[in-house]
This record gives sequence, structure tokens and C-alpha cells, in this order.
Amino acid sequence: MMVMFGRSRCELCKIFLTMINFMKHNWVHLIKDLTNPYLTMEKLKLFSDAIFRNGSPYQNCFGFLDGTVRPTCRSTNNQKEFYNGHKRTHAIKFQSIVLPDGIVACMHGPIKGRRHDAFILDQSKIVEQMEARYYDEEGNPFYLYGDPAYPLRRHPMVPFKGHHLNDSKQLCNSRMSKVRECVEWGFRKIINIFSFLDYKKNLKLEQQPVADFYKVAVFLTNCHTCYYGCQTSDYFNLSPPTIEQYLGINN
Repeated sequence: MMVMFGRSRCELCKIFLTMINFMKHNWVHLIKDLTNPYLTMEKLKLFSDAIFRNGSPYQNCFGFLDGTVRPTCRSTNNQKEFYNGHKRTHAIKFQSIVLPDGIVACMHGPIKGRRHDAFILDQSKIVEQMEARYYDEEGNPFYLYGDPAYPLRRHPMVPFKGHHLNDSKQLCNSRMSKVRECVEWGFRKIINIFSFLDYKKNLKLEQQPVADFYKVAVFLTNCHTCYYGCQTSDYFNLSPPTIEQYLGINN
């Protein structure tokens, strides 16, 4: 890149960090919570219908809730706070909501790697946002579907738990597991486009704004999905929003 742009390594680094900061302050708020004007009640109904058509036994599930662990270089300080025992690596965590049109609608974090998904859900206040306004015309709640790490509440739904489930509960879990796979597709697309985020030895929490790198990458991946679609939108046969709709720009 130094040859291509005629800039020194230091200059390129400053330009990169300046643009990360610019994107963070101007656009990353679109993935901060569920208040994006793009998420209308009509959209929630459209999403829940698409998920139901693809095999979900639930009619008002409009998206999928999941946590993602982003490995980082081992920090000098507070190593125990950032160590994730499940993945056996130092990391930061994010909680994401993936919609069936391929958009990552909400991402909360960073949270220290040792924290449980249930803790992040409580910190994000997503449940409170949904309890305040996410209902259909008949007063039935719209809800998200998460993995067993999350607690069962009115709006976040989780699989049936236990070792001796009857056939209907096992079938329900199996059907939801199949449609929920799109969460992993969304996370994989982010890393495929921004592969440097998967090289933890270069992600140094005490020297770089690592969390900002990932947030900007998620936002830009959403923009890419607006233009080109993705595996998730194809699977649910939904068109992603136009870039103008997603950014809230009037034509």
C-alpha cells in the first residue's frame, strides 16, 4: 500500500484510524440498538413471516440473538477479565441481532471476554426496548430467538432445555436450530470481508481501538449486504434494504 498510495506506513496508519473514528461517530449508531427507523412494525411482520415459512414453529419471531467472541492478543493488564474459558482465548464479546434480510440490526459491546451472554443481554437493555413497543396489532409480542445460554423471557425465546424432552419439543428445537444457522453466516461474512479481524496477534487492546474496528466492519458489512445481498437474505428469500433506506437518506 505504501507503493500504491505513495504514503509512509505512519501516514497510512493515521489515515486508517481517522476514517475509523469518522465512521464510528457518523454511522455506527445505526447498529447501537433497535431504534433504527428502518425497523418498522411492517418490517417485523415481514421478517417473522419469512422465518415461519422457512420452518419455524413460532409465528412472531423476527430475528436471532447471539453473542460472538472476538479473540485478541493477550493484554498486559487484567488478563483474567478478558480470558474466555469456553474459547480458551483472550477476547472481547459482542451481542448481535441478525435479521432474515441479512442485516445485523443491533450490536452491543464490547464486553470483557469472561462475561456470560446473559450478562450482556441484561446490560444491552434490548429486552426493555422490546417490552416497550414490539407487539403486533393483536398485542402479541414480537420476539428474538437465542441459544440456550440466554434466559427465557417474554421477548427472547430459547430452546427447550433438559435431557428428557418429548418428541414435540425436540422437533421444535431442531426446526429452530436449522433456521437460526443464519447467525453464523452473518458473522462469517464479516470476517470474510475484513479478514484482519481474525488475526488476533495483531489486535492489541491496549494499543488499538479493536472494538471500533469490529463495529465499523459490521456497519460496512451491512452496507455491502444492501448492495449485493447475502446468504441469509437468499435463504429467507428477502431483499435487503436499499442503502438509502438503511442509512435513512431521502432520495
